Amino acid sequence: LSPSRERMITEYILDHLTENLTVFKLSQICCLSRSHFSRAFKRSTGLSPQDWIREKRLQHAKNLIKHTKKTLTEISFECGFCDQAHFCHTFYKSEGVNALAWRYRLSWKDSLNVVGEPLSSAWMLERTLHYETKEREALPLTDGEAIIP
Repeated sequence: LSPSRERMITEYILDHLTENLTVFKLSQICCLSRSHFSRAFKRSTGLSPQDWIREKRLQHAKNLIKHTKKTLTEISFECGFCDQAHFCHTFYKSEGVNALAWRYRLSWKDSLNVVGEPLSSAWMLERTLHYETKEREALPLTDGEAIIP
């Protein structure tokens, strides 16, 4: 892809990350055939269009996990995944750990005591199990509300 087309299509993808993006639709935007677009995109970025989109969605999800208290379900939809199961599977394939454990690793790093040593692993295990249970028990309602029975 030319630098201007690459910039145009990557900006389009980032602006529409929550939508269902197909290679066919992206190729139409660039006025190229689907196969030519795929080859040109991979030559320009080093990744196939699908892999590039997946990476950007995962980067956005990691940012939301780090900086918000949103549930994994909310994050999965905000990042353009069709459902939480697909998001969690994709996250695990990328990071080697599930998204919830990744979130608690981050909070664990922030839970160092004043001497700079981590809190006990038993305490961390108990907290992780507690929050995993709460995450699973959350029942989604309308407008992003949830009830925890």
